[in-house]
Amino acid sequence: LKPFRLFAAADVGRRPGGEASDTDMGRAEDAEELQPLTSPGFYDEEDLEGVGSEFREQRALRWRHGGTHPMQIVVKVVMVLAGTVGSVVALCNSPIVRAIWSHGRLDQVQVLSSANYTAENWGADCYEACGGPGLCPEICGRGNACCRFGATKDPLECSGILAWGSLSYHTCVVPTNPLYAIARDAPEGVANWGADCLQACGNASGYCPTFCGQGNVCCRWNAPNDAPECAGIVHWGEKDRHTCVAVALPMYRVEPTPPDGVAVAHWGEPCYAACENRSGFCDAFCGSGNVCCRWGAALQPPECLGILRWGLKNTHTCVATADTPFELSAAPLGVKNWGDACLEACGGPGFCQEHCGMGNACCRFEAAGDPPECAGITAWGAKDRYTCVQPSNPAFVTASSPEGRNVAHWGEDCLPSCNRSGFCREFCGLGNACCKFGEALDPLECQGIVQWGSKDRYTCVAPVSKAFELAPVPFGATVEHWAEDCWAACGETGGACAHFCGAGNACCRFGSTLDPPECRGILDWGSKEQHTCVQPTAPYLYVNHFAADCFSQCNGAGFCDSWCGAGNACCKFGDEEGPRECRTVVFWPRRDTHTCVKATSHIGVPVAPAPDSCRPGEDRDAERNCVQVSAPALLTFYVYQAATDDYPTLQNVNVFNLEGALMYLHRRVVTSCPRVGSTTRLIRYVVSVRNTDELFDATKHQFAPYTMFNQGMCANSSIGCFDAYEQYGYVVGCQRASTEDPAYGNYENAIFYSLPGGGDGERGECLTPSGTKTCTWSAEYAGEVRLDEMSGIAGQPSFCEDGHVEYNSTLDRGNGTRFWESRRSATACHKRARYVRELFSNRYPYYPTDLGEPRCSH
Repeated sequence: LKPFRLFAAADVGRRPGGEASDTDMGRAEDAEELQPLTSPGFYDEEDLEGVGSEFREQRALRWRHGGTHPMQIVVKVVMVLAGTVGSVVALCNSPIVRAIWSHGRLDQVQVLSSANYTAENWGADCYEACGGPGLCPEICGRGNACCRFGATKDPLECSGILAWGSLSYHTCVVPTNPLYAIARDAPEGVANWGADCLQACGNASGYCPTFCGQGNVCCRWNAPNDAPECAGIVHWGEKDRHTCVAVALPMYRVEPTPPDGVAVAHWGEPCYAACENRSGFCDAFCGSGNVCCRWGAALQPPECLGILRWGLKNTHTCVATADTPFELSAAPLGVKNWGDACLEACGGPGFCQEHCGMGNACCRFEAAGDPPECAGITAWGAKDRYTCVQPSNPAFVTASSPEGRNVAHWGEDCLPSCNRSGFCREFCGLGNACCKFGEALDPLECQGIVQWGSKDRYTCVAPVSKAFELAPVPFGATVEHWAEDCWAACGETGGACAHFCGAGNACCRFGSTLDPPECRGILDWGSKEQHTCVQPTAPYLYVNHFAADCFSQCNGAGFCDSWCGAGNACCKFGDEEGPRECRTVVFWPRRDTHTCVKATSHIGVPVAPAPDSCRPGEDRDAERNCVQVSAPALLTFYVYQAATDDYPTLQNVNVFNLEGALMYLHRRVVTSCPRVGSTTRLIRYVVSVRNTDELFDATKHQFAPYTMFNQGMCANSSIGCFDAYEQYGYVVGCQRASTEDPAYGNYENAIFYSLPGGGDGERGECLTPSGTKTCTWSAEYAGEVRLDEMSGIAGQPSFCEDGHVEYNSTLDRGNGTRFWESRRSATACHKRARYVRELFSNRYPYYPTDLGEPRCSH
């Protein structure tokens, strides 16, 4: 609730601007003239606080002791009713209730549930308000954009987005491409972070200490004509305007203080006018022995040469002299032809690595017309001629090849071999580019580079932006032809390409807006300059022949592994007579014809058990009592897994029933912000288990003892789990969790399960569990719920930045959410489990809420 503001009577009926207006309470001039609370008569805060305290005490006293007055009773009733109505309105406008009101229309449920609530005007049409697609902070919030799902002509910031508030028109979204991310917090010392600075800085880019803070600059992201001090900047508060930022390149940075042990007066202030409009020594204004100089300016007196520490770099300022001796020096390492004449051999002053060595230049002491790489040099082999020297200005110093980046042909001219600037893997090596120092028109992969082997030509470099990093191998996956060009081999089209890239993989191009959904959200790339083989990160959207008509190819509706891909089906949206596997589809590429979709299960949607049925694995005896069957039974039930946004594995893992999952999250995950292990979602699976005859004959139970796994390895090795697997097969284990430990939540009936998978080609998982030693269980994806939605928060990054945490185990409550409070209350834990079941039921209405819980005994 926003705090109420109190007005004196004289303010009644006035607009915020102060102009009087007619209101239902009368005209302003008719209002009683009362003394404003802040008028003379209350000269300090104590007087004001005293009057306020007395007023509140008297009001509270009248409220408590005058409650029998009829008017007060009416007022109280009205206040209670108003609060109730407000709560009902808030509930009815919540995403969950709105999804329920959609009567099971999955498209509406998907749109509502995908909102991450970090973009303003979520779900609203933003096209006209934003003047077209692209970044639109005024309407959509800082760093956000106005985009349309599937619009191929939208700008690059609209690519790769998975969360949409509407699929039908341009709407506010949060860009996922790290190239367009902005920093919420300003670097230390930067003023007016995120604000438009161009007008305040005299309609010019570059240094702007008066508006942006000392040493900071007014720049625009990716603006080629901005001042040179705008180069290389990575952290931006906005990317659609000129805004205040911190200088990135060392050569343009300024220092807050003079050199250690040196006293310089008026450090960081302009000095030219105070020093009689000239450069050089200026004891009167800058202090004894100090000088008024301008960084990078030619035709300055010798005392201004060689200075490295500056308080300003866009005007004359007070600095300490470098005190550079004028004698000749020994040759620095790597400089050729030291002390010899070089002008004829180099064809002029400036960089001359062929004659002087890599990164070195041909310059003359105090020659005013030499190029900038000759400025500030202190070590000379001769001072009466042009000679080879080593640049000392950080802006022109070259470096050795970056460690671990394998840049080929370092320091050599790359343009003849690459024929263009930008990525050039053939000559420069995988992931490297051909760029030129200071060239503003080079592509984005050339921006922000600090280490150069040569600065007078196009040369091979390693891109520094995280957006252009490459992975030498795919993380946790097998992708064939990694980093190779797959365009021709995959039929000159993006998307699924199992025959060239490997099963389940796709041919995609970094930044492409035309590739199908399986190419979105990919983080690991072997190449970013061409279509290349990758592993999709959203397999639940992944199908072959995306958006194509599949009816004739699949001979009708239903599962169609041969055309649509393994586990996928040919279905039509809204076809109530279609097969069961088509009734739980979440994502539809198109809705006007049969098309390939991700089917949820090979066996279709599970059937809800009858209200009076026994547990899985039990049957009724002659007296109608539920008893365990006398042989290994096929058990079908739900299990849950806490997971990150990466595609999870189910081989040698521990999963839980819902109460067990909440117990695990309560104890291990939500106690820090960000969450432990970057956990973002709770995945539900339909699991079918049939353990082996060998296990049942030995134990007379349906489950084996529970095995704890850690990163796919058996953690409780004292049990000898792999010896047991050899004897009984890869059997599924279970364990009832104790609720007596006060450190854990009081979740009754919490159960942990172990799903084993063997090595050397042996596994417990199979398509239809038969009870053989290598075929004991199967699992089918059955939906997921985001932890943000469970906790009722808008998003983890902003939630953490505001100092919140979902659960503090010491205080037994959260900060910013109440979902996890009271872990030892069985009632509170039961309500949490019921609420999460309702979330799954609302999002996946075709699935039964519960399949029953098998008895955990072993």
